[in-house]
Order: sequence, then structure tokens, then C-alpha cells
Amino acid sequence: MENPTSLINTMWWNNTTHFRLRSRKERVDMKWDGQEYLEYNERSTKTRTGQEVSRPFNPKMFSIPDEPRCPVKAFKAYRSQRPEAMKTPQSPFYLAVNTNRTKNENALWFANQNMGKTNSVQ
Repeated sequence: MENPTSLINTMWWNNTTHFRLRSRKERVDMKWDGQEYLEYNERSTKTRTGQEVSRPFNPKMFSIPDEPRCPVKAFKAYRSQRPEAMKTPQSPFYLAVNTNRTKNENALWFANQNMGKTNSVQ
């Protein structure tokens, strides 16, 4: 969690591992809710056969204090590096890395912009 690229990759890994997100659409549909408690509230999705499904429970991520990749610690770091305008319930969860940061070392790590296909997690 030392730079914006590793932090966004950690967020992607945590969300994949703990929330079992499967598609790009599920990731794009994630919104910023800013709560301390980490729980994934899934909207129903369609399967390959066209049936709408949802999980029988909301997956959760718990704090692991001594773990360097603690999901709650990563979430807090990610929240602290987001622009204020991107902390609303309507805000996309994944944001583009702020490429202007090289000009201003104190700038936030993430831009006021949704992460697109061309600047996705690698």
C-alpha cells in the first residue's frame, strides 16, 4: 500500500477474494459508500442462461490487524487518497490513478475520474 498502483491492485485483489466478483460489470457497478464496515451488497446479476441470481448472503471482509494486506486498512488508505467529490454513494468504487501526482508530491493518489478499460487494474 505504498503507492497508488499497488493500493488499487490490493483493493481489486481484496474485492475479488472476499466478494468473489466475477465480471467487469460487477466491478464497474460497485459504488463508493464510505462506511467503516466492509460488506458487499450485490445487485442481482444474470447468468449465461439469462436467469437473474444473487448470493444468499452479503460477503464481508474483516480486519486482520497484523496482516500487511489487511482489507480494512487498505480500504481506509484508499478512502484517504480519494477526492472528496468521489466519496458519495453515487461515486464509482474504482478510480483512475492521478497521473499529475508527479508534479505535486502531496496530491491525492487518485483522480476525480472513473477507472476505464484503458487504465484498469493490472
